[in-house]
Amino acid sequence: MINNFNIDRYITLDPKDKDDILNDICDLIAYNELVNIRELRRFIKIHGLPSMKVVNSVFRSHTGLVQLYFDDVCQEKNMVKILLTQRLERLSNDH
Repeated sequence: MINNFNIDRYITLDPKDKDDILNDICDLIAYNELVNIRELRRFIKIHGLPSMKVVNSVFRSHTGLVQLYFDDVCQEKNMVKILLTQRLERLSNDH
C-alpha cells in the first residue's frame, strides 16, 4: 500500500494471465515441495511474490487442481519416509 492506496484492488487479470499464474504456482508447489496453503502463503510472503489476493483469485476456479498438487507432494514425501524407514530396518537387521 502506498499512501493508503491499495493497488491490489485495481489489478485485473485476463484468462491467459490467470492460466499463466496458475501454472507458475503449481510449478512452485511441486518444485518447493509445499504441502498446503499455509506453506504456500508463507513462501509467497518470504519471497515477495504477488499478494495472496491475486493467488486466491486465480485459485477460486481451480481449487481441485491445486489440491492435487498439494496431495502429490504429500504422497511423495510419505513414500520417501516409508522407503527410508524400510532401508534403515534392513540395515539394522543385517548387523
